[in-house]
Amino acid sequence: MAGLFLGSFGALTAYWFYAKSNPHAIIDLSIFKLATFRASVVGGAFMRVAMGATPFLLAMLLQIGFGLSAFQAGLMTFISAAGALVMKTTAPPILRRYGFRTVLIVNAVIVGVSFMAYGLFKPSTPHWIMLMVLAIGGFFRSLQFTSLNGMAYAEIEQHQMSRASTTSSMAQQLVQSIGIGLAALLLHMLMVSKGQTHMTAATIAPAFVIIGAITFISILFFIPCRRTPATR
Repeated sequence: MAGLFLGSFGALTAYWFYAKSNPHAIIDLSIFKLATFRASVVGGAFMRVAMGATPFLLAMLLQIGFGLSAFQAGLMTFISAAGALVMKTTAPPILRRYGFRTVLIVNAVIVGVSFMAYGLFKPSTPHWIMLMVLAIGGFFRSLQFTSLNGMAYAEIEQHQMSRASTTSSMAQQLVQSIGIGLAALLLHMLMVSKGQTHMTAATIAPAFVIIGAITFISILFFIPCRRTPATR
């Protein structure tokens, strides 16, 4: 594990020096000088790590913790997608009214709290309550995705668009994968700390609190951004 980490860090450092000296590098690091792009990619990384971890943790909670089948768990979590679809019609007016900065800051708190709320689910919790919380979480999570993706290009010039798109897409895939790995690591650490040999709902619940807290870190990157109306 240490070797993989050091190797990855070395490769990243080598590419950083290469990109600084090559104006035609695929990943153009100069666009990180733009506050909105930097906030979207770097600040948004903490949000996307949590978003990558949550579906994995939900599957573990519903199937291993509550004993639901994969089909039943899938039906439960599908409601999040329904909430996300509803959001698509409301995002443009919300962003036009409040701008990226305000929406991202307030919504980061809502998304983080919704993740933590998943940890309060019990086997005895009525399904309609879980469905309602999941739908609300899906709505605000999708709004955060839309806001992050929109703000990333708010200050990008036309000639920078392709490189910005490449960098943003690469970062999204990377951090969501990290989120799944982090979720698995958290579950293992929680099991070890409790001296357990098998996973239970009580083991999984604290992981949602930790993941929810990670989303709050992204706020530190959104605060310095000037209030930008969603007009582009």
